[in-house]
Amino acid sequence: MASFCAAGLSCRRRSVPPAPHPGPRHGGFTLFELILAIVLMTLFAGILLGRFLFYQEAAEKAAMERTVNALRSAIDIKVATLIARGRSAEIAELARANPVDLLSDKPGDYAGAYYHLATIELAPGHWYYDLQDRQLVYVVEHGAHFAADKEGRKWVRYQMALVRDGGGVSSAEPASGEVTGVLLRQVAPYAWKPG
Repeated sequence: MASFCAAGLSCRRRSVPPAPHPGPRHGGFTLFELILAIVLMTLFAGILLGRFLFYQEAAEKAAMERTVNALRSAIDIKVATLIARGRSAEIAELARANPVDLLSDKPGDYAGAYYHLATIELAPGHWYYDLQDRQLVYVVEHGAHFAADKEGRKWVRYQMALVRDGGGVSSAEPASGEVTGVLLRQVAPYAWKPG
């Protein structure tokens, strides 16, 4: 090699191409790799879907509870306003009112007031006011972990109740004791534990 360099010829080494890879593989996935990738993607998709459904149900429950808290705050504000204006005698009338009417803005999922809710088709994920029973009803939409009532309905029901002097709570019906407030209470307990 030294003689070529001395004669002015190029002394660079020639690159040798790599030896060809043994076997028929020229690029892409093998069948095993493809099946493994599909199995892993399916597994991850199943896990993500389960988490998505969990969070969807938990979000619905949180939104329902947020609405109930807003209603309770509106009731408390109305009672305090009546007391401050010296109109305490009107507090008892609140127990017969639709609590949604006390809000400055009705919730977007409030569908209205109806008679005989059990006889009409109710859209899930909405609030309804039962004019006959004077109950506010939420119809659960994503209730995989919600325990239905004895009629098989996935409803959460609330009703206005009078608070009487001495701490007693009663419905809107007349009872003894001075009315000192109104609260929104559950008609029946419910069990809803997402996840």
